[in-house]
Amino acid sequence: MISIIGSLDGLVCVEEINLDQKEINLDRVYLWNPSINKLKPVPAAPIINDNHGIIRGLGYSQKTKDYKVVRILFLDLTSVGAVADVVVYSLNTDSWRPVKGTTIAPAGTLWHEYDPNLLGCPELQVTFNGVPHWFAEKESREKFIMSFNFDDERFGEFKIPADCDRWKYRIIGAYKDLLSIFVGVKVPNVPREHDYELWVMKEYGAESSWQKLFFILSTRVELGIPLGFGDHAQIFLKIRGWDQLFALDCDEQVKEFGDKQVKFFGIDSVCNIFSYTESLFLLG
Repeated sequence: MISIIGSLDGLVCVEEINLDQKEINLDRVYLWNPSINKLKPVPAAPIINDNHGIIRGLGYSQKTKDYKVVRILFLDLTSVGAVADVVVYSLNTDSWRPVKGTTIAPAGTLWHEYDPNLLGCPELQVTFNGVPHWFAEKESREKFIMSFNFDDERFGEFKIPADCDRWKYRIIGAYKDLLSIFVGVKVPNVPREHDYELWVMKEYGAESSWQKLFFILSTRVELGIPLGFGDHAQIFLKIRGWDQLFALDCDEQVKEFGDKQVKFFGIDSVCNIFSYTESLFLLG
């Protein structure tokens, strides 16, 4: 099974997942340009078997003008955060190299967030401004957004709105060029006012700028699991139990959705959604 790590400027980073062994094959990562049907295998990175989990991210370094992939292995937990082995792949050199020094994920990091309901999607992430972002969780169970900047090779951390922590399903993405969170289905025993909410960070990096753009009330899509953001103010979901893909056509004025805003695609077994921009990039 193929899982998408990220998409950026016409490049898609994918990995092979071995469903029989319920684990990711660490050696099978590729860069792919669907526009020209070009697939480039990424060399295998050194493997540390004694680890607590792995995430990867695709991004771009403005400093070196280079597309890169980061692999983060969580090795141990300490009082100040998760000790991580971090290696970075450079498309320019076609090689991996370790990040200098001992790398500590943001303070108190327990693990990147994983939703077992989305089999084959080990991480829900977005590449925004050339920087990969993931949902993560602290030992206190507080959710936050973790990022990795390829220019200075440092982790970043953003708090998410407190209300977003009480929802069962969360996705991170870009809505109208803003870092965004779409949440749906409140956790059990928590009163639910809305079916879904969309939050946007009006000023990137400013946690105080989170704003709830709109909420959604709809019995038609109440059972939908959010999968990803589209390029044209669309949010894609699937119906639990059916695996049928549908999209909500969203804008800032919409508060309640009916049949006109719901588009079904007739596609089954969809795992996640990434936006893609056509490119003639030759992958070296």
